[in-house]
Amino acid sequence: MLNEQLAPATLPPGLRVYAVGDVHGCVERLAALHGQIAEDAARRPVGRAVLVHLGDYVDRGLDSAAVVQHLLGPPPAGMDAVVNLLGNHEAMMLAALPPPGAPAPAPAPAGGTPLAGPGRAGPQAGGRAEAQMGAQRGAQAEASAEIRALWLANGGRATLLSYDCDPAEPDTWQVPPAHVALLRGCALSWPAGGYLFAHAGVRPDVPLDRQSPDDLLWIREPFLSWGRPLPAVVVHGHTPEPQPSVRPHRIGIDTGAVFGGALTCLVLERDRLGFLVA
Repeated sequence: MLNEQLAPATLPPGLRVYAVGDVHGCVERLAALHGQIAEDAARRPVGRAVLVHLGDYVDRGLDSAAVVQHLLGPPPAGMDAVVNLLGNHEAMMLAALPPPGAPAPAPAPAGGTPLAGPGRAGPQAGGRAEAQMGAQRGAQAEASAEIRALWLANGGRATLLSYDCDPAEPDTWQVPPAHVALLRGCALSWPAGGYLFAHAGVRPDVPLDRQSPDDLLWIREPFLSWGRPLPAVVVHGHTPEPQPSVRPHRIGIDTGAVFGGALTCLVLERDRLGFLVA
């Protein structure tokens, strides 16, 4: 363990947590860090070791598909459990991808208005229903286009290329079902001892059990600069900093791996903390 120091909270005796910051497609860094985690666990056995990934596995970096595939594989030796948290980039990706098995839009009836008959509306009512359905489809298509544009503007293009998809052709956006299932199965937060693990942070004036998904995935201020204690010390990523940030209310470990910084793992045990980096 590197740079061991007093932690701002404690874990129960016999529990060690390894928390990994934002990966963003840097699969070689992730594999190297997992190797260091396995070495540390072998060198310092503990009753229970839990590995927490804080989200943002995809986007910006070149190998998002390989990162997700790596997460599907066996964890580092010595881990008793793995917790994968959702990041805002996974949330954007899942919202932008077409739902599995989504049917093609139904064609309009030949001749326009459906015929009246048992169980069917007459021409005028049918026309109104068609117009309403068309408006709904148009609004949904516009919303979907906005979501896709947001994702592409925030690193989604690199993710699609890693899956051999054409960013300009949404019809080609096919991701292996196992990858989608892993991302959909990610939790929003995870508590342990005096800590709460979440991708971005929490809204300070809201109870921990009532935090919104948007805040857990996206928040920066007022959380980052909050000057008073919180019910738990929040371990988070999301906001890149040159070095890990250890404050009384939070520990930030997004050290900008995709921007040339390190990929950081926070190691917590009892009242101590340290860092592994790759």
